[in-house]
Amino acid sequence: MKEKFIGRKDELKTLHSIMESGKSEFVAVYGRLHDRTTHTIYLRQFNLFEAEEYLQSQKIFWPRQIVVETYMMLGGIPFYLSLLNPGESLAQNIDRIYFKKNSELCQEYRRLYGSLFKSPEPYIKIVEVLGKNRSGLTRNEIAAALKISSSGTLSEQLENLEYCDIIRRYVTKVNDKPENNEAYFQLVDLFTLFHLNFAPKLTTSDYWEQYVMTSVINTWQGLAFGHVCNVHITQIRHALGLDRIAVEYYSWRSNTPPRAQIDMIIERADRLINICEIKYTSSEYEITSDDDIKYRNRVAAFLRQSKTKIGTLPTWITPFGLLPNKYSANIQYQVTMDDLFAE
Repeated sequence: MKEKFIGRKDELKTLHSIMESGKSEFVAVYGRLHDRTTHTIYLRQFNLFEAEEYLQSQKIFWPRQIVVETYMMLGGIPFYLSLLNPGESLAQNIDRIYFKKNSELCQEYRRLYGSLFKSPEPYIKIVEVLGKNRSGLTRNEIAAALKISSSGTLSEQLENLEYCDIIRRYVTKVNDKPENNEAYFQLVDLFTLFHLNFAPKLTTSDYWEQYVMTSVINTWQGLAFGHVCNVHITQIRHALGLDRIAVEYYSWRSNTPPRAQIDMIIERADRLINICEIKYTSSEYEITSDDDIKYRNRVAAFLRQSKTKIGTLPTWITPFGLLPNKYSANIQYQVTMDDLFAE
């Protein structure tokens, strides 16, 4: 290896001449450019529209519901999607690339965090705590769960996870005094969420094919669909006609009895709020009397605790819409699976 010791003034000129020379030699450059990041590129994952296009380019022509279920497990990561085989069902693919011994993704969880962070263990502990809390936790709640101090180190780790699109930070409306509204951190990386739910099943090589229609997977799908909606807020805004209106969106949970939780609240600059219920089904969703009562109680709890005086708009997000009945007539806005695929 040929070594060149250069100073700041000539470092760029020297590097350009090395690259342009075409010589097959390795050059160690000692100087101010060593180990310096000169440019960063933000690579976001595919959305559903792009994931569907990519799958079709790979000769995979699945119905949109299957594409959504694929996205629940793999997110919009092109490498993960490239592992899918058009000759297999989704269940067969997931068993082959994740559940089978020595499969492509069975060790991906550790590999992922090891490649992102020099010391991955603190980050893994954070995401595992957040993975148990659907709507997220505050920094102090994370610190308490991990039995560590709520220090600058934790803040830095949370910022790094947010920068990598593994978690998101949002401020939920607790009351009408903004300074009292705490920031929450929510796990949104779909592969991480999938792994945390099903890693104990990795010893079962055909797990997904065996249990695909069971309550365990159905329950997980309900949670995962909510996270898919979170990463498609742009498409949801478009479906609601809010492209030109500034919004804030967040999950909400009460901090006083009776306990209540709302999947998504979209607070709009026009002083209206869409209070969204998210349900995952394989057909039109029929709102029952029990659903109606639970939804009304959640809305009432939110209005009482937040002291919100502005108008609320009942909004439901479901794959195939609502089955018309006396309860669905009260829902002002519906967002469907096709809306999430908007370009």
